[in-house]
Amino acid sequence: HQETLPFVCDTCGKSFSRIDNFNLHKKIHTGERPFSCDACGKSFSHSGYLKVHQKLPTSESHTGERPFSCDACGKSFS
Repeated sequence: HQETLPFVCDTCGKSFSRIDNFNLHKKIHTGERPFSCDACGKSFSHSGYLKVHQKLPTSESHTGERPFSCDACGKSFS
């Protein structure tokens, strides 16, 4: 038996049980990304995504540092 969820996206028909998840989903269609990184300017639709971005190990988009390299090919990574 399929449960009917109360919040339905008018654009794609996807349903949600919680209003906060529904509101976050709608930003996919509007392109809204109000949370931006002070270091690189990359923007995100949710503050949690920005926090994850900021906590990642040093990334090339912020400093250019690539401290990890492949033993086989020598290519470096952030």
